[in-house]
Amino acid sequence: MNSTVHFLEKTAFYDDFPKAFGFGAYPCIYCEDCIAEEHEGIVDESIRRLCRHMDLVRPSMEAAGIDVFSTIKSAGWDLHVIPCRDLEYGKIVHGNVVSVGLVLIE
Repeated sequence: MNSTVHFLEKTAFYDDFPKAFGFGAYPCIYCEDCIAEEHEGIVDESIRRLCRHMDLVRPSMEAAGIDVFSTIKSAGWDLHVIPCRDLEYGKIVHGNVVSVGLVLIE
C-alpha cells in the first residue's frame, strides 16, 4: 500500500501536479529497526527526522484526522471493520482485508 501511494504521488508530481500528497495505511514498513523506536527515553519529533526513508514514508489517513470510513463511504465504496479474534489488534479472523490509501492532487 505505502509503495503504491508513494508511486502515485511521485507520478502526479512529475505530471505537473506539484502539490500532490499521499496518505498510506498501517504503520511504517520500510525498516526492520526504526531509528525513533531504537532511541531510549522519550521520542520527540527531532529523532523522527533522522528516518532512513524520509522520502518514502507517508502518514496514514487516520494520523491526519481523516475519517476513513466516512471518506470511503462518500466515494461509494463498502468498507467494514476487520473482525479480530478476542478484539485484539492484528489477530485477524479471516484474510479478506481491504487496504485504502489516498493521494490528494490540486
